[in-house]
Amino acid sequence: MDWLAFSLVSVAIAMAMLVAAYAYVYAQQHRPEMGLWALGWMAYLGQYFSMLVGLFLPLSALWNYITLALLGLSAFLLWAGTRYFVGRPFPRHAYILGVLLPTIGAGVVFLGPDEQPWLAIPVFLFVGAVDLFTAASLYRYSRSGEGLRGAKGVALGYGLWGLLALAYPFVRLLLPSLSLLPLSLLLVNGLALALAISLIGLSMHEAERRARQQAERLESLNAIAATISTVHDLDEVLNLIVRQAAELIGAETVAIPLLSEDGAHLNYAAVYGRLAPDLAGCIRPLRDTGICNWVVRNKQGFYSDDLATDERESKEMKKALGMQTVISAPMLLKGKAIGTITAINRRDGGRFTRADLEECLQPLANQAAIAIENARLYERERQRLARRARMLELSRELRLSLDLSETLNRICQAVVEDLGWQQVIISLRDYETKTSRPVAMAGYDEETVARTLSLPPMPFEEFDILREEFRISHSYYINHRHRDAIADYPDELIVTAPAPDLEPGGWHPDDILLVPIEGREGILGFISPDNPINRQRPTLEMVQELEAFANQAAVAIENARLFGEMQQQARDLGMLYEMSRLLASSLETTRMLGQIARRCTEVFDADLTLVRLVENDRLVVRGSYFRDPAEREEVEGLLVAHPIRVGEGIAGQVATSGEPAVHRGEDVSRLTLPGYVAYLRTREWVVVPMRIGETITGVLTLIRRSEKGPFLERDVALAQGIADQVAIAIENARLFEEAQQRARQLEALTKVGRAIGSTLDLGEVLELILAQLEQVVPYDAVSLWLREGEMMRIQAVQGFEAS
Repeated sequence: MDWLAFSLVSVAIAMAMLVAAYAYVYAQQHRPEMGLWALGWMAYLGQYFSMLVGLFLPLSALWNYITLALLGLSAFLLWAGTRYFVGRPFPRHAYILGVLLPTIGAGVVFLGPDEQPWLAIPVFLFVGAVDLFTAASLYRYSRSGEGLRGAKGVALGYGLWGLLALAYPFVRLLLPSLSLLPLSLLLVNGLALALAISLIGLSMHEAERRARQQAERLESLNAIAATISTVHDLDEVLNLIVRQAAELIGAETVAIPLLSEDGAHLNYAAVYGRLAPDLAGCIRPLRDTGICNWVVRNKQGFYSDDLATDERESKEMKKALGMQTVISAPMLLKGKAIGTITAINRRDGGRFTRADLEECLQPLANQAAIAIENARLYERERQRLARRARMLELSRELRLSLDLSETLNRICQAVVEDLGWQQVIISLRDYETKTSRPVAMAGYDEETVARTLSLPPMPFEEFDILREEFRISHSYYINHRHRDAIADYPDELIVTAPAPDLEPGGWHPDDILLVPIEGREGILGFISPDNPINRQRPTLEMVQELEAFANQAAVAIENARLFGEMQQQARDLGMLYEMSRLLASSLETTRMLGQIARRCTEVFDADLTLVRLVENDRLVVRGSYFRDPAEREEVEGLLVAHPIRVGEGIAGQVATSGEPAVHRGEDVSRLTLPGYVAYLRTREWVVVPMRIGETITGVLTLIRRSEKGPFLERDVALAQGIADQVAIAIENARLFEEAQQRARQLEALTKVGRAIGSTLDLGEVLELILAQLEQVVPYDAVSLWLREGEMMRIQAVQGFEAS
């Protein structure tokens, strides 16, 4: 038996060397099939040693369980490695089944009755079936375009090995007394050794062939990359790629369908070869069935051994285009598919291989994605720089202009000329009146411009269109399908023009894009462009360019408004100075208040002005001015018929609270006395208190017809400043009168003192006192009484009748 032992040990050493060889190749090349083969032969080597020990030593049932389990596991791992080798790897769940089935089968033998060898039949059947499947995989591989003829010999060896594994348990059952164990061990393990040597040789040869092929393809890919990297025109880049791809893999037709900006369609931007007339310029919805659609949606390459039965492309399309073999690789940028490179049919009539996809078309697609993006970025940057230069020039010009209308029209013209829109309209908001109106347009006919710009201001609080669902950057795009969501938006502010040749997913005539013009305190208005030249929906870049112009508009608007406010402030200060001069020019109250009322009527474009003072808890008119005598008669009649007390009506409330009141469209019936309702319903009004510290001395009232528009906040502020000056002037006049009165009293007392000192005649003294008293306190009649004991006696009289 020495020869038997020597043979068994030699086989074990050889298999151990093979395990080491496979492991070394895996460590160097990181090829999964080498790792699986190393694990498979390692498991088989473990099973082999277990059988050797079983020849010479009595072992427990657990040992037999381990032997059977390792046998089944080794067969599965070798099969898995072969599947990887031929390009058809198992899915992950198959590995779980491949480990569990032999383990469970061996467990059945271990847990079953003793001396029942038939229980091991399932394990051997599994091993035999796996070996036969391995043989079939290798044989099929040898017949494919990328296989080698040498794989047929290995397939034959695996087939014999599988048949031996299937036959072994039945021979043991039928001929239990026949001692075939040593012979079967030698036969099986010798065959295993021969298979291993053949397979590793085949693998090395295949690896060398693939390495040469990959080197040649890599050289070609580098040449293509160097060529397309020097081209910046997108169409030229695409045409160059399809031509080079067709030459690289020998394809009859190569197409590049690009994903549309809205991600809804594939546009066949470049096609080379026989099918170019049929496919060039085609647009296919991404949701449709199709190989390219599937590749873009799943972001993975397409390869099929049996295209005829593959349902990822319709039968009609296969027949129409004569598809025999197809590969397609996604062009990915930052994890997003921008299109595919698809090859249809080989020129030599053969079939594309998985290597054509993975080693050639996919690397080319990766380079193409970068080249396409670079070409797009180059063109965008070129256009952006040109627009930036024009924008800087426009910005310099706008800074020198304080004419708001001219500035906004220049911005509209720039949007049409430089940003790719055919029409644009700018509308501005007035937060004091809560209205919005169009102020500048471009791209429309003269009649439309004249009609739109003449529209009256429209309230903007009645609708809400600035919804997060419509937001793009800081702007809002409302698709025509959502027009019902902005049904309250004034139609007058939507000035559309028909879009010719409407494309799927493109700009619709009823679409709306609103770009806010944002100032320091909120939205000043909107830029609303229409009909993009490319007929596509706005992209983020397009919106951001419009927002840059909106920022320029905001600066121009705020500068113009600031300049206007400064001018208005200067006028207001001049007005206050003029009022102060009027007030200082006279201390006669009635005349002074009349002049103030007339000047206020002119400055505030009012129809009438009333200056009313608080006297005995009533508001009494002490100064007024009316443009229309008929209105004077009407108002004076109302004031006489319905006198106003402090705390009643609008003016009475102002006299009580000390806060101004201005009409903002509210129902006046809730604010004023019933007698004034009909008159005030057709008027705009502002009432401000005349204050001295905490004391309210009266109210200043300005009224005008509603057609002239409401009073603004700056009107209220100016009126309040005038009213306070009037109050101070009235108080100064009062104080001056009091000072004069005190001077007269002092003078009278001085004269009385001198008169008393100049005479001792009581009657004469009393007459002098009464005479001076009339200078201090004017009177019609006076009497002077003196006390005599318990009685009072009249000593002097003046102004009474003799009786």
